[in-house]
Amino acid sequence: MAPTSRSEHEIQLSKNAKVARNQQAIYEKGTTGIAKEKARIDCLMSLVALISMIIAVIVFLVYLFIYGFHFSSEKCPSTLPIPAPLVSPPSPEWIMFQLADNVYHKDPEEPERKN
Repeated sequence: MAPTSRSEHEIQLSKNAKVARNQQAIYEKGTTGIAKEKARIDCLMSLVALISMIIAVIVFLVYLFIYGFHFSSEKCPSTLPIPAPLVSPPSPEWIMFQLADNVYHKDPEEPERKN
């Protein structure tokens, strides 16, 4: 064997190292590709969420414009008639009569109060 020639074992080790480097490069490229794809999907989801929020704000503003300002062109709510109560309030005479009736018709069971 010549001192400059490589042995079969060294050649095999060199080939194995070359294959291992290629496999490592393929693996790193694959994981980088997966990371890029995940980042792309995350960006797309964020974009969809942003567009959805913008649409929701626009719909809300349109709702306010249609229904919020719609009533201002009609009668002002403060000028609408106040509905009458279902039961009329008692008259002052009736209140005074009830108070006087309570004073003169005391419950006989109730003891006298001392002030």
